Amino acid sequence: MSDFKKLLEVDIDAVFLDDDIFADEHTINGQKMKAVISNDTLKESSGHWEGGVRQSYGTSIYSTSKKLYVKVQDFGKKPKIGNPIQVDGMDLFIQNFDEQQGIYVITIDRKRQ
Repeated sequence: MSDFKKLLEVDIDAVFLDDDIFADEHTINGQKMKAVISNDTLKESSGHWEGGVRQSYGTSIYSTSKKLYVKVQDFGKKPKIGNPIQVDGMDLFIQNFDEQQGIYVITIDRKRQ
């Protein structure tokens, strides 16, 4: 392992996932681990398609999502988009994920009808 990768791994624990700086302890899929959960992001999706025509009557649909940052080693098996995930007792779904230098960045949301 290169010196840079070693330093990066130390920084993940010592800074980004330090519970005195950024991270908090969360229960994810029944296991306690340090993680960072970002603030909600609000997206507007105005109108919908019906009969091949866009319908917009001044109403908008809003959805919120959060980003979960967790160490790959703590989370375990690679997450799959669309699978359920439980975070602090809330049943959510994985919308998207990315692996960045030993951290999973998982976009989570409640499933809406």
